[in-house]
Amino acid sequence: MANYKEIKKRLLIDAYNNNIPIVGEFELLGNCNFNCSMCYAKTYDSALSTEEWKNIFKQAYNNGMMYALLTGGEVFMRPDFLVLYNYLFDMGVKITIYTNGSKLTDEILDLLQKKKPEMIAITLYGYDEDSYRLFTGIDGFLDVDKNIDKIKEANLPLALRTIPMPLIYKNIDLIIDYAKSKGLALGYFLYVSKPRVDVERLSTAELLDFERKMKKENSNKLDLSNPRYCGAFKNGFFINHKGYMQGCSLMPVPTKKVDLDFKKVFQELRKEWDDLLGKSPCSKCDLNKSCFTCLAKRYLEGNMFACGKYLRDYAEGVSNE
Repeated sequence: MANYKEIKKRLLIDAYNNNIPIVGEFELLGNCNFNCSMCYAKTYDSALSTEEWKNIFKQAYNNGMMYALLTGGEVFMRPDFLVLYNYLFDMGVKITIYTNGSKLTDEILDLLQKKKPEMIAITLYGYDEDSYRLFTGIDGFLDVDKNIDKIKEANLPLALRTIPMPLIYKNIDLIIDYAKSKGLALGYFLYVSKPRVDVERLSTAELLDFERKMKKENSNKLDLSNPRYCGAFKNGFFINHKGYMQGCSLMPVPTKKVDLDFKKVFQELRKEWDDLLGKSPCSKCDLNKSCFTCLAKRYLEGNMFACGKYLRDYAEGVSNE
């Protein structure tokens, strides 16, 4: 008899092959209590109201959504988080929550114990108060540490993850040790977009070393890299805090406001997305099996129709290992 993971995998593949939006990602707000230099979540303009989000959730559900990711900004900063979570959960949607872990309240924890999410994922930015202050601009580590323990004590599914930034790379062994001390594996994203003038990212050599260190510890890579498995406008979609649908959080085009016809918006954007994919330079590249490129990453590197040097250097590094 198939287990839940196998059944979910089959559902995702079937939805992918039939263009059913089974997975929805929702940016509930555009701001965060942390002030990480590289982060885009610093927009304090108005997000959708409770009723507007409910309308979108219902439309998405009626068009096939079974899995939802709630993200931000920091999701627990929304005063109506409990209302929105309840609404989705009571429709039968499986929910994953992305959070920085600092704003969990006893009221939220109580609800999550009664109505368990599929996963809570906390991003780590350090391993103690000093490293957190240096990266996030605030003293947030003690709250994160305390809330990790609370989530574990509540027997809720919890994952830790991190990102390849210079300050994190500098302390990665200590961050891995911290995750181990909590009895948790450390997952990771591998790509950080082209930096602004005042923000640095890892060189490709450092990025390759970062990945080696993570793999050595048997950490769980969050594999968002292989374009064959990109669900954008296939079996998934992303809606930002203003109500605009995108293929994923990284890719701001094509985009369109979701109003009263979710299905029409999804189908129109899928067609535009497919047109862009048809111009991909990757199919004939001899490094495509070693690369983590995709339409969004090429766009963020400066040209969605050509391979950027950063992406190619990484792919060459992988192929030479």
